[in-house]
Amino acid sequence: MTVFSLLAYLGAVYLLFGPLTVIAGQVSGERQLFYAKLRNLFVLCYGCLILTSAASEQALAIVDTFVGQFAAGYIDLILMYGIGLLVVSSPSILAGEVESQETASTKSTTSDRGD
Repeated sequence: MTVFSLLAYLGAVYLLFGPLTVIAGQVSGERQLFYAKLRNLFVLCYGCLILTSAASEQALAIVDTFVGQFAAGYIDLILMYGIGLLVVSSPSILAGEVESQETASTKSTTSDRGD
């Protein structure tokens, strides 16, 4: 199970640092920075979660069940708070995305009516 998780993780890391980074490079600088922070947070936290699951008592038995569950809970908490803080600290970036979508839908509606 850990091997499959590791392969899935490596595939996701490739996608995050490869094609998705190229696509994210086409937006403004603030959105690029926001994407990079989220990407790095996901890569670090999920990598640590996989290492924690591999080191736990069920797999390699390096740490006991309590330590494994406590570490996984702590890493998950860091991930949740990190995403929350990034979203709360950058409302203008997220609001800009909503505004650009509304503008695009308004333009398509106007062009459909022939105005």
